[in-house]
Amino acid sequence: MSYINIKGQLVKAAFVKRNNRFSCDVLYNGEVVSCHLPTSGRLAELLLPDATVYIRKAVGEVQKRKTKYDLLQVDTKKGVRVSLDSQLPNRFVEKLLIENNMPGFCDLKLIRREYTYGKSRMDFLVEDKKGVKTLIEVKSVTLVEDQIAKFPDAPTTRGTKHLNELTKSVKEGYKAKVLFMIQRNDAKSFSPNIKTDPQFSEALKEAHKSKVEINAFNCNIGKVIELGDEVEVEY
Repeated sequence: MSYINIKGQLVKAAFVKRNNRFSCDVLYNGEVVSCHLPTSGRLAELLLPDATVYIRKAVGEVQKRKTKYDLLQVDTKKGVRVSLDSQLPNRFVEKLLIENNMPGFCDLKLIRREYTYGKSRMDFLVEDKKGVKTLIEVKSVTLVEDQIAKFPDAPTTRGTKHLNELTKSVKEGYKAKVLFMIQRNDAKSFSPNIKTDPQFSEALKEAHKSKVEINAFNCNIGKVIELGDEVEVEY
């Protein structure tokens, strides 16, 4: 089955406020506690006062941290669970690739993370048994408006650079793919966020025209993260 487990126990809390890009306060057991927020996204439509959030005691090298908790998930006003961990999609995709559960890939003989191509570091380079090499870039999506998932929720020059590099790579004989992992399950389609970042949106269109494969998948969010349905990509 296509899933990944969340380490540690998730407990409910109420969102209070965001302190900076990676820190926020929540109300847990009658006490305001600070949490690490593992994303730099704006999340303005999600992190609302009193929103139900799900936190976890920090794991790993806790002594080096300023916060004792991680804020990992949030419920929307309509009760849709959303994962906020921007690194989770990369870990999830790697697991799916290794286990032959990532649609479009099977029997890979090479899976390499953080592969340098041109002036960018791509999330993955994979190679199948026929020697076909594919560069993969994974994007974490949390914004859904009117059942349309959108990326990015803030301008991303880095994301545009990656798309341009992938477009170039196809001309040099690579296959290339962008995976938009929607960290919720209520999207019916995906579209680049033209209003927020027209440069990224145009770069995605050009990548698509140049035969870069673009795919978007919903995910079912809870204690276990499951790969959901693929949704249509609209340009």
